Amino acid sequence: MFHSPNETPASIQFGPGLNVIYGASETGKSFLVEAIDFMLGGKRLLRDLPERVGYDSVLLGIETLLGEQHTLIRSADGGSFRLYSGLHFEPPSEMSKQRTGGAT
Repeated sequence: MFHSPNETPASIQFGPGLNVIYGASETGKSFLVEAIDFMLGGKRLLRDLPERVGYDSVLLGIETLLGEQHTLIRSADGGSFRLYSGLHFEPPSEMSKQRTGGAT
């Protein structure tokens, strides 16, 4: 999810099992994959797109095979990650911060 204090959140939710991403050219499929890669530490920076303007953070919710839920949060400009317990749809307050990790 891309989060902004001034914009409507931009998000996609995957279901259990296989998820297929398809659509017309230039509709964001490749950018979605790049954003997931960015959140997993594979990319240092996201591509600049007009649709990304105004969004300041990216949230990625994950669930382990044991059912544990976590949210990774990273600035849309890169940098370190923050890890929170549970699934969050906006950045939680600093009081609930669990761990900070470095970017690759």
